[in-house]
Amino acid sequence: MRMKMFGGVACMFGAMTAACGPADNDPVEDSAQGAQSEDALPSDEDDEESPHLRYTQQLSVSRVFTLDPAGPNPFFFAKSRVKYAWSKLTRGSNGVCLSIDTRRLEPGAYTTWFRVFNDPDACSHPDPAGAQCSRLDIPACQAAGTCSVLWVTGTIVGIDGKSHVSACLDEGEMPGFVFFGGGLTDAQGAEIHAVMKHHGDAAFSVSNPADQARLGRQVSRPGGNCEAMPGDTLTACPDLQVTYHGVN
Repeated sequence: MRMKMFGGVACMFGAMTAACGPADNDPVEDSAQGAQSEDALPSDEDDEESPHLRYTQQLSVSRVFTLDPAGPNPFFFAKSRVKYAWSKLTRGSNGVCLSIDTRRLEPGAYTTWFRVFNDPDACSHPDPAGAQCSRLDIPACQAAGTCSVLWVTGTIVGIDGKSHVSACLDEGEMPGFVFFGGGLTDAQGAEIHAVMKHHGDAAFSVSNPADQARLGRQVSRPGGNCEAMPGDTLTACPDLQVTYHGVN
């Protein structure tokens, strides 16, 4: 059995306690450090009834962070930990599944994006929260063809600011909009960042086709609903939260 320890928190599958998942009495809620854990699990390759079980060979748990809007690189790095918010990533031989339970989000529509660094050892700009790679590594890995940024899911957040999102990604799969790259090519070795992008108030209407179309863009496109904001740029739909899952 393998167990990894990050930021002073260790978790084993079969012993998921408050230290490993969301709970109001989280004993490490004031820590500003990232935390991940990983444990090898039995393979379920022969279980044909539940295909997603093939992703449960390894499990890691990580904190969720806000992104720093300040310069010189707005939204490039983690700023502070979101209390009682966690993400879980399971890895298999050919794909990954991620779930995020978070809070303190602005109400409205969101997209969730994977930044996939298939060769994290080539990164040279770590994030202060503990990730081996950051957005500053993207130009080099994009040129080398070893990273990708792509849409994985969308959601709507209510006035309580809480959200649960989940998505699976197979190697080579492109489920939606792709900024660049070929997606996931190394499920076992890739560092994966999941970013939640805010698209403003959700445009919802049971009778207005224009609003219905806008809502579809808000949960599936990088600039969805930014046309309602000055400039219609990606920075008008800010990245508000991020979670990191490395392999080291």
